[in-house]
Amino acid sequence: MTETIFSMDGDEAPLTGIVELAERYDAWVMVDEAHATGIFGASGAGVVAKLGLGDRVLVQMGTLGKRSAVSALTSPAVARCASC
Repeated sequence: MTETIFSMDGDEAPLTGIVELAERYDAWVMVDEAHATGIFGASGAGVVAKLGLGDRVLVQMGTLGKRSAVSALTSPAVARCASC
């Protein structure tokens, strides 16, 4: 289990290396994408998607906390409604 982006300083976990090590020892990988969701990857799916590791990471989790709220509040649709 690791975070993909560490919140205190924004460092990215060496996820490819972690996945390779887990595969060597027949272990599974679980990642917390709470600080990466909406930011990394082509569609904002996180670091796992950015690195193309979706089929090699067993569990991805995140939250619908602050980052998602900020994304929603800064969307073009909300901006249009704010000027109504």
